[in-house]
Amino acid sequence: MMAWPGSRCYGCLGPQSGVGAAARSSSLSTPPSPPTTVRGSVRLFARSAPTSAPTAASPSGRPDSSSTSSSVSLPSNNISHHRSQLAGRSDGSPVSHGGRRRCIVSAVPRKGWTPPSPESEGLELRRSEAGALRGISQHVENGVSAPPYPDKARMYLMRSDGISCTREVVSDSKFRLAHPSTQQQLLVWKDKPRTVLLLKKLGDDLLPHLAHVAKYLHNEEEVNVIVEPNVQLRLLQARKNPNDYNFVQTFENKADLTETVDLIICLGGDGVILHAASLFSTTAVPPVVSFHLGSLGFLTNHNFKDYKETMRGIIHGSTQLEACSFQPLSSMDFFESFDEGPRGVYVTLRMRLLCTIFRDGHKLPGGSYEVMNEIVVDRGSNPYLTKIECYEKGQLITKVQADGVMLATPTGSTAYSVAAGGSMVHPNISAILFTPVCPHSLSFRPIILPDYAELELRIPADARCTAWVCFDGKARQELERGDSVIITMSQHPVPTIGAEDQTSDWFNSLERCLSWNERPEQGGLPVESDLSLGSKSSSSEEDALDSIDMDSFIETASSLTDEAIAKNSEK
Repeated sequence: MMAWPGSRCYGCLGPQSGVGAAARSSSLSTPPSPPTTVRGSVRLFARSAPTSAPTAASPSGRPDSSSTSSSVSLPSNNISHHRSQLAGRSDGSPVSHGGRRRCIVSAVPRKGWTPPSPESEGLELRRSEAGALRGISQHVENGVSAPPYPDKARMYLMRSDGISCTREVVSDSKFRLAHPSTQQQLLVWKDKPRTVLLLKKLGDDLLPHLAHVAKYLHNEEEVNVIVEPNVQLRLLQARKNPNDYNFVQTFENKADLTETVDLIICLGGDGVILHAASLFSTTAVPPVVSFHLGSLGFLTNHNFKDYKETMRGIIHGSTQLEACSFQPLSSMDFFESFDEGPRGVYVTLRMRLLCTIFRDGHKLPGGSYEVMNEIVVDRGSNPYLTKIECYEKGQLITKVQADGVMLATPTGSTAYSVAAGGSMVHPNISAILFTPVCPHSLSFRPIILPDYAELELRIPADARCTAWVCFDGKARQELERGDSVIITMSQHPVPTIGAEDQTSDWFNSLERCLSWNERPEQGGLPVESDLSLGSKSSSSEEDALDSIDMDSFIETASSLTDEAIAKNSEK
């Protein structure tokens, strides 16, 4: 089947029609008097198998090649005649062939097109992956192959984070990731921090350490120091001079910290960082720098013996850090107060989860918490398995029958979640880890959900027992039948200042705290000797083999075996 060069299919008129099928069944006749043999570019689609019309047979019994040939000569001076021949009727209307309807093909000559020579003509019918027939013809003009298809459709890609929306143009259906979703964050002070909140772990063991840091910050850096009320009382009781630690301030209401604190310094382990985050529950958290003085310290990457150098680098800018690679050139004006250009420290924005308890369809007073590690719903002291219905944006996704279930952040992925079999996730990845606790199902595996997921954990009315919930190991309370907890991503992350970049700090913590992938290194293969078949050993190796007295060796081995047998018989 042929059409005028530049013709396009106007759409199939039936679900089982196709010009290719008509060409396959030789339903088109060759015009009687073709002055010129014309081949052109045509786009054909067949949605069904070739027609089952009988084909002409040659005297040898094989189908005649002319009946299935794709070469058809069309007169070049009668466009309407071409269309009528293609459609099967002289008026150009479609005709039915065995219940199949045909495509109408326009025959509009391309401007400036000249008929090619018969040698360069050809129409190839091939079977596509879907089993349909597609006819493709292509002419060559001045040695350049002309594409038979139109330009690809244009499209836009809409990106939304729930707050803002952007539109990107997609060219030629090529989707690209222009940059990583999360980049390295750099913290640069435009103004020197004025107020610091100084925290330590429970007990008096680190009280001297806190006193040294407080004096350094007040005397040398000239910043205000705030401590917790009980810590201020212990400092005043332990002072030797009446004027010692008079500069140390405290707070009465945690809400006042959000408006005054510029930086948080933690002395201890990971629990101190969790305590610092709880002081700023449901509010923005200032940058946090932590010194390793605890037992584990997965999040504490700074050594306390270098605390003065570390604090100078954080307050005044790190002089060892090079200019940021993703910093715009025009932003140099932002750092005009610095003589050495942009300076700062790496900071990781650690995601938190906003958890709200509902009872009888209403939010409980004071029932909102922001967790940095995980929220856990378990059976508590009940002897039965807990039953929890899990919803995502109102749609039931599963029913948990286990000791419990937890939803963890990437920061909490290396805490309780990894102990329950969950994956370890880099803190720069915004995700929610869904990890069951001792599920009574071999197929219930932990999963990782995107950060925009809105999850609900509900205790059904037919549950055998109530459940208990805790937030970062605190505020433990009972959930009655019908209660639910809604969990979403918080808008207030915990910015932690690292010793190095985010990836290096994370891998260092995995190796230091969890001994990640520690094992004796596998040795290389031994060097093969020349004792292989067909090779002659060296004189030194021959001398070594000759020096072995095989008789004495066998006698010694036999005596050792007899002694072992005698000892076993005595036992």
